[in-house]
Amino acid sequence: MAKENKLKDFEFLFKKLKKNYGKLLLINLIFSIPLGASIGIAYLINMLVHMDLLIYPLALVFSAPFYPGVVVLSRDISEGTFKGEYLKRYLEVSKENWHKFLLSGVFLYIAFEICYLGIYMYMGMAAKYGWVFYIPMAFSVLIMLFFLFLFYGVFLMIPSFELKMRSVYKNSALSTFGELKGNFMATLCIIIYLLVLCLPFIVISYLASVLPAPVVIAMLTAYVILAVVFLLPAPCSMIISHYRYKDMLRIIAGVKQESEKTTEEKADKVKEEVKEELADGDEDIEKLLNGNDDDYVFYKGKMIKRGLLRKLNEQTKGENIDE
Repeated sequence: MAKENKLKDFEFLFKKLKKNYGKLLLINLIFSIPLGASIGIAYLINMLVHMDLLIYPLALVFSAPFYPGVVVLSRDISEGTFKGEYLKRYLEVSKENWHKFLLSGVFLYIAFEICYLGIYMYMGMAAKYGWVFYIPMAFSVLIMLFFLFLFYGVFLMIPSFELKMRSVYKNSALSTFGELKGNFMATLCIIIYLLVLCLPFIVISYLASVLPAPVVIAMLTAYVILAVVFLLPAPCSMIISHYRYKDMLRIIAGVKQESEKTTEEKADKVKEEVKEELADGDEDIEKLLNGNDDDYVFYKGKMIKRGLLRKLNEQTKGENIDE
């Protein structure tokens, strides 16, 4: 039954992508201006210093302040709440969140460099000195996955909820483990989408037998630029929203949507389960309640907002007194 639900959800996602692909391309078109400029600036800087690995990823930082609009518009399309206001909505959201996304872009750049250099270094050492270096390389891959799942949450959580940056990162870090299934499913779907985008490479590579090499190289380069700028950002963001946003709504107190009855039911079920466990008594509960109400904690295997846990604990105490 669980496998059938996953397949239905998977099929539903790609039906949504197919139905709304034109809208997503239009969002990409808006974002292509700052993204293209960011890549161009990185290219010009690299012409001066010739440090490809360090300079080209700076495009992530330069374009980050303009990415909030992509996240929110693709999220709204995924949730069926999109109202058709492309540019106005894009500019409003980007204006509100550009500074937080810029900071997160810097963190993303640092994380990318650490992971890439670690994997590249240990892979070279394993080839030269033996298989034992595959062990630290595997740890580097795990760290890369942690950062990948972390930023899934960070970039979706910042424009979606009124939280401090500290809470955003702490809660996103917790969700890397707490929402592991959704993170893996989002990554799998993005990989499938990337493989689909790679199909034209086969056609272009086949033309190498009949066309001059410079022409084939130019075609491949042009397609890579086209894919990165016009085909990737919004669809990938929508995939992440599809698998992560409902879970965010479920675990954040007081966030409900009338159109999402299943989400409300899940939230109510979690609350009832937590109240039942609180009613049984827990000596360690006071330790969990110390801290910011916006932070999330793990209680009896459930990820829940501290403020909600405090409220449920007070309600349980009141019911016990009445009895």
